[in-house]
Amino acid sequence: PPGTAKTTVARLVATALHDAGILPSNHIVELTGGDMKGQYIGHTPRITTEMFFRAKGGVLFIDEAYSLTQGGSGNNFGLEAVSTLLKMMEDHRDDLVVIAAGYHREMDQFLASNTGLPDRFPKKLNFADYTDDELVEVISVMAKDNQLELAPGSREAFRERLPKQRSEHFANARVARTLF
Repeated sequence: PPGTAKTTVARLVATALHDAGILPSNHIVELTGGDMKGQYIGHTPRITTEMFFRAKGGVLFIDEAYSLTQGGSGNNFGLEAVSTLLKMMEDHRDDLVVIAAGYHREMDQFLASNTGLPDRFPKKLNFADYTDDELVEVISVMAKDNQLELAPGSREAFRERLPKQRSEHFANARVARTLF
């Protein structure tokens, strides 16, 4: 779900893999699936390859990766990006880690769009929505990080307001930041 720290976790993975000596660098290139699509035939492989080599030695994080394969038969650029990415991942599997993120159902469709994808992304992490108590703690940490102290009764007021914020597209920590 949105606002559950997927990008933050990808950054921590980059640092952990570097600290463990698995990757030579802890740098991360963050992009969306749309960033990998070209505007004309032959442009997509060049863009995808360029993004791949910018991340070499670290982590390539593709948020909303499912956008590469959505759109049916008119999405040749996205499918071309996937094919290029798969080739680069195979040829440089010791040089970097690729993390693809997105909504659960859409990511399952993404992985099913090409027979080579499930093998390249063998690990799945599912992020759950935060509980109201966890979100109140997020707000408390934000206050502390800003050298502020929550007024008496604030925690209860936030906890009371949070259920009213929940909808189908609840944004978790983004909602907490807005309330803060």
